[in-house]
Amino acid sequence: MRLHSYSLLAFAVLGIAGCAPFPHQVTRTPEIIGTLQVASVPIAKATVLIGRNSSLQSPCDSAVPVGTTNERGEFHVLLNTETEIFYSFLNPPNTVGQLTNLCFQTSGESVFFGGQFLTKSNEPSQLHVVCDTTAQKQRAPLVGLWQICQISVLPQRG
Repeated sequence: MRLHSYSLLAFAVLGIAGCAPFPHQVTRTPEIIGTLQVASVPIAKATVLIGRNSSLQSPCDSAVPVGTTNERGEFHVLLNTETEIFYSFLNPPNTVGQLTNLCFQTSGESVFFGGQFLTKSNEPSQLHVVCDTTAQKQRAPLVGLWQICQISVLPQRG
């Protein structure tokens, strides 16, 4: 009987250690400042979409509109943070990455993939991107698709 009680106690302690109430901020979408262009000519009034789908064929399927480009092709996606109540000691936020897909849609055209980036969920990030549909493309890290955005991750200024 005593062994059974110790086993239950050990199981309860391990369960509590894995996840505990501890409110903390997590970044859902980094701040993104960028431009959209074709051969260095700005694309105005394009819809900017953000998605988190990791599908190899369609990373923009779940993307939602977050803004539009201005007359100079510039866009700004605001930082989006949330408070999570539970903290996982077995999977702490400083080890968790947030996948973000940047997609676009121009008038009368279908949604197209701009780029993909991974940022830490425990700290705010600011991304500066230049997206040119004619630029030399590189492969997105997780979906393997060609992306048109050149991305540099910069720390958020406090």
